[in-house]
Amino acid sequence: GIVCLLVVYGVRTGKQFSSPPPDSLAKFSSLPLTLVTMTESSSITFKELLGQGPWLSCFIFTRCGGPCPMIMTTLKQLEDDLPKGLKIVVFTVDPDRDTSEVLQSYARRFRAEPKRWLFLRTDKETLYKLMYEGFHLPLSANPQAPSGFRVTHSTKLVLVKTPGVIEGYYAIDSQQDLE
Repeated sequence: GIVCLLVVYGVRTGKQFSSPPPDSLAKFSSLPLTLVTMTESSSITFKELLGQGPWLSCFIFTRCGGPCPMIMTTLKQLEDDLPKGLKIVVFTVDPDRDTSEVLQSYARRFRAEPKRWLFLRTDKETLYKLMYEGFHLPLSANPQAPSGFRVTHSTKLVLVKTPGVIEGYYAIDSQQDLE
């Protein structure tokens, strides 16, 4: 599962990709991002993020009425079993509502260690490009849906190795993937 894989940073566990993984996320190096921790926010490029690898990423939005709190809770529970140098990178899929201040509050809610957990936001155009072309994951929005259900996104965790190679996708609701 993911913990075994992460302990050795990249030894495959036999998990198959549901679709071929992209060769590298490095082609998105110039994408602008806002990096948010519990205490501050700053600008960062995707290239700078790639230099922080390896990292485990997930996709959430703070008003989520579905799986996002489960994703965060599961990651928090896994945190002690993950290698100390591994960053946890959380992308918001609702950047219009998830401002830096909202993400800071969310990080505090889950007691996200500022040196380990990185919360990222960007404009919608960049987000969609990164999700579809970079991570090869689905993302859609329905403004008419109830507030906590306006965004539909992947719940998979993605392990990214330096210099931006996707090592694996892991289902957050699969005990086998998480062991």
